[in-house]
Amino acid sequence: MRLSVVTPAVEPGITVDDAKKHLRVEHTEDDAYIAGLIEAAFVWIDAPDGWLGRAVREQGFEARFAGFCQRLGGYWVPWLSLPLRPVSAVTAVLYLDGSGNEQTLAPADYRFADTELRPAPGKSWPVTLDGPETVRVRFTAGYSEIPAPIRQAVLLLVGQWYVAREAVGKSDQAELPFAVSNLLSPYRVWTV
Repeated sequence: MRLSVVTPAVEPGITVDDAKKHLRVEHTEDDAYIAGLIEAAFVWIDAPDGWLGRAVREQGFEARFAGFCQRLGGYWVPWLSLPLRPVSAVTAVLYLDGSGNEQTLAPADYRFADTELRPAPGKSWPVTLDGPETVRVRFTAGYSEIPAPIRQAVLLLVGQWYVAREAVGKSDQAELPFAVSNLLSPYRVWTV
């Protein structure tokens, strides 16, 4: 399974004004720098590769699968599990049929709940071409309103980076500050 961003987040998640209030900054000279810190904080925690393992800001994604069945926990299951949470909508299910032609699966032919895409009652998955990435699922994931603990964690990161503008630490691996990791941990998707 491969995941890619189709439509990047439009909203910054936190405005420069929000961050300036948190930082107690009243001038405008650092506005572009603060905007960059906000984006860097979201890149660090947000999907597809962020620390949380979930989408924070609403974005459009595409997950590619090798057919409509998926291997989970050592077993093949007849559904697809989307790799991000929270998913607000599945916007398209595309597949290569047995002849290699791209087809769009009608929304009436599948059901989506939480992160699982399954055939609708009385329906079955269509036959696909044998090979990798023969099924593409486009979906929207992220919060319409970012939870307060995640917002606060981003503001804490912005504050830390605004004050400490140089790299610190003795290792190549940067660690999240204690308060930030505690605020984010309940939202983290822990993979097995």
